[in-house]
Amino acid sequence: MSPKTLSTPAKPTRTGPRRPILSEDVISFTECRGKLGEYFEKTRRTHRPIVVTQNGKPTSVIVSIVDWEPLSNSWENEQRIAEQVIADLQTSEEQFARGEFHSNKEVFGMMQKEFGL
Repeated sequence: MSPKTLSTPAKPTRTGPRRPILSEDVISFTECRGKLGEYFEKTRRTHRPIVVTQNGKPTSVIVSIVDWEPLSNSWENEQRIAEQVIADLQTSEEQFARGEFHSNKEVFGMMQKEFGL
């Protein structure tokens, strides 16, 4: 397929790109350099990343921007969640050290009152 030929792309998945097909989506740097436009089109069309190797070892990945955005957003969200969990744990440890906690019996009583258990 020439770089100028654009075909209708497959719909991206909700979580980003599909898995690469090793027999089709792993290429050497030398091959990539000569056909970069074709590989850009292929990632856009198939929503599969292209793995680029140097000296037989994977070194880089080409991913369409449509598939990259959900990946980068999910990583940012996971980082924010992890930071919040760490902050919550630190707060819990501080509250426990000050004696600000409830026994299991107290918590169960609160749940019964709140949720009618």
